[in-house]
Amino acid sequence: MYIADQGNSVIRRVDTNGVITTYAGRFGTSDIGDGQARLDAFVGAPADLFVRPNGNVVFSDIFSSRVREILQSAPTFTVNPASLTFTAPVGSTVVDQSLGISGSIAGLSYAISTDSPSWLSVSASSGRMPESLRVSADPGSLAPGSYTGAVTIASKNASPSAVSIPISFTVTPAGQPSLSVSPNTVTFPFVQGATARSRPVSVSNAGGGSISFAAVASTTSGGAWLQAQARSSVRDRKMLASRCFGSRRPFESTVPGLSSMVCSASPRASVEIVSVYVPAESLRNRNWPSAPLTVELSNGAVAPCRKT
Repeated sequence: MYIADQGNSVIRRVDTNGVITTYAGRFGTSDIGDGQARLDAFVGAPADLFVRPNGNVVFSDIFSSRVREILQSAPTFTVNPASLTFTAPVGSTVVDQSLGISGSIAGLSYAISTDSPSWLSVSASSGRMPESLRVSADPGSLAPGSYTGAVTIASKNASPSAVSIPISFTVTPAGQPSLSVSPNTVTFPFVQGATARSRPVSVSNAGGGSISFAAVASTTSGGAWLQAQARSSVRDRKMLASRCFGSRRPFESTVPGLSSMVCSASPRASVEIVSVYVPAESLRNRNWPSAPLTVELSNGAVAPCRKT
């Protein structure tokens, strides 16, 4: 039997021997308590309550104006993606990626720690789920090579109570091509029968020189429901490098300190987005043109350019 002890902001339980114990709530705390252990949480002013067949206790909290539930089984949480891979040239700027955490119940608390490599950091140290975090890797003081680390997300009231996310970081020599993909995991939530959706994935050269790539879609179940389509061709990228300023000179010798340029094409253009990444060390003693810039694509369309 359960008793809603409104005056003391707790729920009592009477066992088969007639012994009364505090089942949930902690007198003297004002934390609303969602996502916390039942004996650490503030349950407000419990009124009507009932017990589900699975043992969960549901009660109305008239102080907080809500209906609340005490779970018999510990909540769970998931982390997406399950691992992160970074690549950056030596001496370059910080690179980061997103990391999403979500619990089976809202408000589940978490704390984050790393295994202390100086190059690894996370945008938050604690909070409540769901949450989207930024994990950053800094190549600034690292020599070329491969590095590993881990981000651990702990939630003492969940099962499991902690999840470790392995991090791999490749620092390439200056001037070496380095393939970078962001994000490295894409999630598509659907209702059955819904129309197709698309998500952008950026493929870039995080180093120097040039690099070729091919995008191939594959699935492990459910048939051929996934497709990958490149939005720019190698030819268009080469033309951007030589024609963005009406010059046949290499793009690297034209703009100072530019790390990327994005060109948004007109609706008639076959290429929607083109990005060119330029090593900053090769751009000294040059001036950014003040006149409006355009790029001519391989289909003859003209698109405006902007510095980013």
